[in-house]
Amino acid sequence: MIEKHNKAEDTSTVTPEPEDPEQIEELIGLSKYRDARREPIDRRSEQARQRAAYVLEVLGGRLTPQQAADGLSITVPRYYTLEERAVRGLAAACEPLPQGPAPRAEQEIAKLSKRCTELENELIRFQALSRAAHRAIGLDLQAHRDKEKKGKRKKRKPIVRALRASARLKGEAQKRAKKTVNPKP
Repeated sequence: MIEKHNKAEDTSTVTPEPEDPEQIEELIGLSKYRDARREPIDRRSEQARQRAAYVLEVLGGRLTPQQAADGLSITVPRYYTLEERAVRGLAAACEPLPQGPAPRAEQEIAKLSKRCTELENELIRFQALSRAAHRAIGLDLQAHRDKEKKGKRKKRKPIVRALRASARLKGEAQKRAKKTVNPKP
């Protein structure tokens, strides 16, 4: 039962508690602010609604945590965990929503792609500035690179075994052809 105090008469009047979630919203003035995208209370599972009701009754002072835990058939520590999650959820729901439309994946990809291009262009610019600075102070980077290469052995060009075998066979075939054309007397 909800008690209302009339200040003019200073007598208490009792109004029955509404059972329907829409009546509750109307009573506390939420019906006109209800967002159509949000899931209505009555679509939640029965267990979730029951737990929410017990947590609100404990927070409102109507029940003790022990009574709520007994009503939910859980332990008191588990009730406190449930209450903490419910209060965190309430606080998170009270955070202001960002202005404007929510970012879409395509927009985010385009934004990141643009940023990547900007960073690549910035890298090219800094590399050019670095080369110009080295030239200005007289550093010859190419000579430095050549010096590093001089100390190393020259890499051998690999010859594929199949090509060597092919050349050898061709050479043998040519020798046989010469012997058959010019036989020894």
